[in-house]
Formats: sequence, C-alpha cells, structure tokens
Amino acid sequence: MGNFQPDLFFQGDVVCDQCNSELGKTVEKHFAERSFEGLIARLLLRRKTGNQSPVILYDSSLLKFHFSSETVIEYDPLFLLVKGALDKVGFTKDPILLLKKDNFYALIFAEEVANLKSQNKIKKLRYKIRNFRKGTETAEWIGDRDDSAEIVQAALTNIGLKSGSSSESVNDDEHPKLIRSSFMAFQDVDVNSARFVTKVAFEYFSYCADKSGVLSNAFSEELKPVRDFIKEGTGNAKNFVSVSDNNFVAQKVKQGNNHYFVAFETVSGNLIGKVAFMDTIAYQVDFGKSPFSLANNRIGNGHALNLTDKKMKKMYAGKTPVLSGNEFSVYNKG
Repeated sequence: MGNFQPDLFFQGDVVCDQCNSELGKTVEKHFAERSFEGLIARLLLRRKTGNQSPVILYDSSLLKFHFSSETVIEYDPLFLLVKGALDKVGFTKDPILLLKKDNFYALIFAEEVANLKSQNKIKKLRYKIRNFRKGTETAEWIGDRDDSAEIVQAALTNIGLKSGSSSESVNDDEHPKLIRSSFMAFQDVDVNSARFVTKVAFEYFSYCADKSGVLSNAFSEELKPVRDFIKEGTGNAKNFVSVSDNNFVAQKVKQGNNHYFVAFETVSGNLIGKVAFMDTIAYQVDFGKSPFSLANNRIGNGHALNLTDKKMKKMYAGKTPVLSGNEFSVYNKG
C-alpha cells in the first residue's frame, strides 16, 4: 500500500522486522488485493513505479452492491467504479481491458500487453489470467485513443483470449449502456482487513509516541489486546474496527483523492484511531483504554499521507502542541 517519508513502518524496538515482514505478506497483501481502496492504491502506485505487471487482479468478494427497485443493469456495475478510479489517476486515455469471472476481475493494460515480444513474459501473463482464459462473464475495454480497438485486439491475441470477447468501451458517451436510477456500494470488513486497518492506525500512534518520548505507552498492558489482534488475529474484529462511512458510491462514482488519512485521539477514556484511504471508507479503531493518565483530553494527532509524492502533511494545522513543538507529539490535540 506504499511507503512514506518519514518512515512510519514498525522498526527497531517498536516491532521486529520479522513480524512486520509477515504482516506485509499476509494482512497488507490481503487488503491490497481484496479491498477497493487497495485496487485504487495499486493503480496510483503503478504510475510512480516502473517494472509493474500489465495485469492487476482484484478479488471483489468483500464488495456488495445495493440497487433501487427500478434499477436496470446491463453489465457489471463494478466497471463504473473502476472507470471512476481510472479517471482519477489518469488512465482512461490508453486502452485498458476489464475482465470479470465470478468475484474476480482483471485490469489489463492493453498497449503494454500488445507490445510484448518476449514469449516468456507472454507465457507468464497467460498463466496469471488462466482462469479468465477458460471463460469470462463480462469483458469490456475503455480508452480514448483512435487506435484503442486495434490495440485491444492485439492484446487479446497476445494473451490468448478470443477476439470476440470485447467489442466496445464502457459507458461510451455516444452509446451509453443502460443503468437506471441509483446504486450504492458497500464493503465488508473481514478479520484480515480489520487487522491491516488496525496496524496502520497503531503504527502511526506508535511512531508519534516514539517521537514524544513515550513509546512505552504503546507496549502498555491496556493496549495488549489490540497488539495481539494485529499480530495474531485474536479477539473479535468488530470490537476493534467499525465503519463510520461505508457507502462510497451513490448516483455517480465518488471521486476519491490520493491521500491516506490517519489520526488518533482519546474518546471517553479510550484511545481511538481513525483511518481512511483515498476518501472512500472511514474506519474507526478502538485500541482500548488509554494508557495516558495526564492531559487525557489533549491526546491526539493526525496526518495525511500523499500517495503521489509519498510525503505527509499535518491535519491538525491549527492546533498548538501542548507540551512540545514536535509535529508528531501525542500531546497535540487542542
């Protein structure tokens, strides 16, 4: 999901490298591959990183759609969400092929695939989309170039898909597909997704605690349950993570931004983390009873993490640190 400056990932005496690596390979990978925020993040990060695969796979099993009673759908509504995300990151000019089978989707950057000459790379791509090659439920492409159709055709040939599986662009202005009234999209939060969201909020809190000279509070007995939940998945995920804003599509695709937002504060004696990725779903994380006995009503901090330049910006710009001038002070909520 990206690295940032300063480095917020657990390191040194905060969490061992092995634990952080294992969490990256499990809960972070799970969130990146199965959440819609993860899909958008992978699209955004792809623009800034070279040597990326021309195929992005997305498991939409956590995504749920709700339609008004009079809605008529002629194709899968996820393509509207994907098109909105592609619009946001500037990918709609070059042709992209979108495939669906069951809950799985493939986003194929057609020009890159069409230009592949290496038979070894083509073979690897064909293996990556092997389930789609056995039959797709829906195949669409988007692209504003005059030669988009030819590029898509060449890409289909390279990856061994039938040429008739894609024939027109998604929601073309001249030939719009029928979708009546409104629909809403909600995303379930499973255990591993909750663990990842909790990890993001807790590592931010730990970083601020370290910069404030109170890192021991992150290892307090009060916060042991949340640490165990992150590391082992023990406990009920619903006791740790709740969603305050889950509907991220209504009428039209909501255009998110390219920021992660993360913060924490004390509420009724509990330490509460807050996380949102690209202005989609707002998560609230209950760490447990606050380990701070003094200045309890002054505990808190928040930053926005920019996926484009990989830097952070303070959210509480108008607040003055109570006990220090440190931007990451935990005593920072006015």
